[in-house]
Amino acid sequence: MKRRSLPVETLREHLRYDPETGKMYWLTSFRTRKAGSEAFTVDVNGYCYGCLLSTAMYAHVVAWALHHGEYSTLEIYHINGNKADNRMCNLREVTKQENLHNTKLYKTNTSGVPGVTWEKSHKSWKVYIGGKENRIRVGRFKSFDEAVAARKAAEALLGYHPNHGRAA
Repeated sequence: MKRRSLPVETLREHLRYDPETGKMYWLTSFRTRKAGSEAFTVDVNGYCYGCLLSTAMYAHVVAWALHHGEYSTLEIYHINGNKADNRMCNLREVTKQENLHNTKLYKTNTSGVPGVTWEKSHKSWKVYIGGKENRIRVGRFKSFDEAVAARKAAEALLGYHPNHGRAA
């Protein structure tokens, strides 16, 4: 299966997109699929995914292209974090960096808040923000509540999405 983009005109020949529900439907019948049936299924990562003319596609990318008449040059992200919710009101164009500001809480997190960790040696909560290359130390705090407040303030200052760090 190839990963490439089909022309938007080809997508429009085969698919109908409903921006209110985020669903796509086949306009054409082929082998096991029937015209009018729902296109795309949810993959193991939670994204709606499918194949047209031997081309693998993600539904959110196709939805954007069908709605706007062209593919986005940026990333398309799901505002509410639900990767299967492809309603147009839930899709936004963002840079890779902006997309990382709307991630779920990592499974390895032990505090329940991203960037907040207990430092046993200092008997305090350490707060940081950013990735490995651009990590910023916010500070150390005696109380968990102070640490969380400092992290949230840093997120707001750096333009993180309010959904950032939601439970996985």
